[in-house]
Amino acid sequence: MYIGIDIGGSSTRIAVSLSIDDPQPYNKHIFPTHNEFESNYQIIKEYIKKIQQPIKGIGLGIAGSVTKDKSMLMRTFNVPQFLNKPLVRDLSQDFHCNVYLENDGIASCFAEGLYTAHRQKDFAYITWGTGIAVISMKHLNKIPQVIKLDRNIYYHHWEEDFGGKGLEKKFHNKAENLSDIEWMETFNLLDRKLTTFLQQYKTDLVVFGGGIAQKKWQQIWGSLKNLSKKTGVTFDLTSLGGDNAGLYGAFALIKQANMSIF
Repeated sequence: MYIGIDIGGSSTRIAVSLSIDDPQPYNKHIFPTHNEFESNYQIIKEYIKKIQQPIKGIGLGIAGSVTKDKSMLMRTFNVPQFLNKPLVRDLSQDFHCNVYLENDGIASCFAEGLYTAHRQKDFAYITWGTGIAVISMKHLNKIPQVIKLDRNIYYHHWEEDFGGKGLEKKFHNKAENLSDIEWMETFNLLDRKLTTFLQQYKTDLVVFGGGIAQKKWQQIWGSLKNLSKKTGVTFDLTSLGGDNAGLYGAFALIKQANMSIF
């Protein structure tokens, strides 16, 4: 039995899967991410305790950058309540299994490269929800190399320009309540920023994931058609789904940690 956890700025998702080779998340539980670390941890802990079966591994994607030893969150825009908290240590001690922590965008990129038609391909993965991050998937001698691109070099201010929290601050309204004109302004800005990005980062494929990308994909694609024709770059939406992409990412962390090729 494996546990996948996806901690985002707005909500946290937990699910169980019998397999990490072909994950099928079930018994899902979604709750608003609380402002206090202990409140979140207790909900997660109680959920896992109710499984009442041996846990083989826990994968955990979180909205922020983790320490080099993958034990704690060290930087974040969206979940400061988790900063420097011993999440990996506590879960490992409570459930006597290995726990794998990683940035949620990196986790989702792994899932895209392991579980979809894009496996074995090189691509840029843009996770667009409450926050935003750009992840690189490249293969070196057939070995996947996944890294979070440097925000200051490749996508400076994107979080403020496009992320859910950034949009709320910019337009003084929640993303789901923005007007068509405000969304059009956002998509036009995305088009310009992506044009600059593709001049720096060479790729034939850009995959989008995250809540905003899922909900607004038709408008996003409509905005990017001309850029696709001009550059030859394919823009695609993850097939893993809005609610499950982060969970697939969490299970992918367990799988990649147990694969000799990674």
